[in-house]
Amino acid sequence: MTATGSEKRNDRKGLWLGVRIAVAAALLGGMVWAADFSRATIVLDGATLLGVLVACVLLVITLHLSAIRWHVVLGSAEPGVMALSRLYFIGWFFSQFLPSSVGGDAARLIGLRQSGTTLGRAGSSIVLERLLGLAALVVFLGAGVVVFPGLARLTAEGSSLGLPTSWLVAGAGVGALGTLVGSVLLVRNERFRSLMRNTFSLWQSFLGSRERVVSAVILSFLVQAGYILVWVAIALGLRLDVPLAVHLFFVPAVSLAALLPVTVSGLGVREGFTVLILAPFGVAVADAVAYGLIFYGCSVLVGGIGGLVFLRSGLDVRELTEAAEGAAPAGAARSPESDPGEAKSGGRARAGVR
Repeated sequence: MTATGSEKRNDRKGLWLGVRIAVAAALLGGMVWAADFSRATIVLDGATLLGVLVACVLLVITLHLSAIRWHVVLGSAEPGVMALSRLYFIGWFFSQFLPSSVGGDAARLIGLRQSGTTLGRAGSSIVLERLLGLAALVVFLGAGVVVFPGLARLTAEGSSLGLPTSWLVAGAGVGALGTLVGSVLLVRNERFRSLMRNTFSLWQSFLGSRERVVSAVILSFLVQAGYILVWVAIALGLRLDVPLAVHLFFVPAVSLAALLPVTVSGLGVREGFTVLILAPFGVAVADAVAYGLIFYGCSVLVGGIGGLVFLRSGLDVRELTEAAEGAAPAGAARSPESDPGEAKSGGRARAGVR
């Protein structure tokens, strides 16, 4: 690619990032403008701080469980759980400041490549791990609809909230359209199609192992339950008068909405859907916005762990990987399920920039 082409691509990325920041600011600004702070009931005290502390601890546990799920998806030939956990926390750090979770996944991909994993295997493991999480998310959302069958209808009728609701709908539409266009362009890319042709070995080995599939599915439900408990801990700390079972619907719905690549880290979208879903329970707009922002604050605090790890060692997890392989019995460090070309490409992967 020529320098001019590279500069144009960087300009487009910068423009799109600026648009997302502007959308996030507009959504948050619209909700603050519509909020009646005289109806706010949240009191920031010791109980709130305790709720935030418990939420952060739960989030750390949940991210580690996610790393274990990733390890199950990859198989025993890949970096150990601690190495993958390190990459997961680094990815979580980047996802707090980049659109959706794409930035975090890119960091995980680069780190896994530097450990010697082929690009196709690394990329497909992240996609498969994300799909497992999405499936668990949908199951919890369905359970929430069953427990509160009228909640989805009440949320859809939230147009009485005014301007921010219409902005959310428009923002969701723009995000969905952008995702669709981006997916079409990606599928038409020959390099991407070539990469996908080299990813089937991981999928076949994973789906061919009942033990790995069952373990990954159970871990996916535990991870999603962990995210729900994080929100519940914050709600209890804020003394929000919301039935705990509502979180079965609320957390998956908000999480799905925040995945839309229309703002930075779901800011504005997450808080807006929090307002919509909790409005039927009498939660003031100001309280709902604060609830969403405190969750984001917990995410940033936990992401700080990944940020510190990244500053210390970058994305290189070979030290942990080599230590795990050295502790394993001879011949057990590599699995028959490894990619045949993984060892060949390992040298090239390790030459990546930290």
